[in-house]
Amino acid sequence: MQCPRLLLELCSTYRITYTFSPNFLISQICRELSPTSLPSDAFDFSDLVAFISGGEAVSVKTAIAFANLLEAFGA
Repeated sequence: MQCPRLLLELCSTYRITYTFSPNFLISQICRELSPTSLPSDAFDFSDLVAFISGGEAVSVKTAIAFANLLEAFGA
């Protein structure tokens, strides 16, 4: 994906509750974004119930970084 942030923007804008992403995209998002690199109002994930990943294992380090990113914006 050329703009990994786009998935997060769409989830926030359209108040997505359930979504899916392959591990490679989650890893790319974590490499490019962190809660401290974004303004506090960059996203609103308060409606997000589940962000599902499948097809391959997600490393613990990536899972924690991604969970922290989502949590920082209300998930």
